Amino acid sequence: MVLVSLLLAKPVIFWFWVVIQPTRLSILCPAEWWYDPGGYHVDCSISSLNSIPLIFPTKVRKLLLDSNSITSLVKERFIARGQTELEEICVNDCEIETIKLREFSGLRNLVSLSMCGNNLREITPGKFQKMNCLAYLVLVDNFIEHLEGDLL
Repeated sequence: MVLVSLLLAKPVIFWFWVVIQPTRLSILCPAEWWYDPGGYHVDCSISSLNSIPLIFPTKVRKLLLDSNSITSLVKERFIARGQTELEEICVNDCEIETIKLREFSGLRNLVSLSMCGNNLREITPGKFQKMNCLAYLVLVDNFIEHLEGDLL
């Protein structure tokens, strides 16, 4: 609807928007990362990252961070990076040993969290507090021996 309005009202503005929008996204995401043209899906897998990256645009819904060297998830890092709209996060095979309290707080739309193949030994209650939309928590191939009943 907005595009049609722009095209009818000001053709020059429309073509400027069409050309600049994809370019802006490619400048903000490094070349080795894959992202869809709308910026809703960003794949930063196998990128030698050691922390959650600063990603633009902030409308990302699916973030893949698989096979990096992110050893711990630090308190509220996703929120501090402006990624409040995330629905799916994959941090598989990242050597994660710990999850700090409130790392995922504020991610009220998060439906799926996959943390397979890491070095997690325990997950204490409160780590996923106030995550009402979380439907899939995948923890396969970690070193977790016991999960508390009130984990979620």
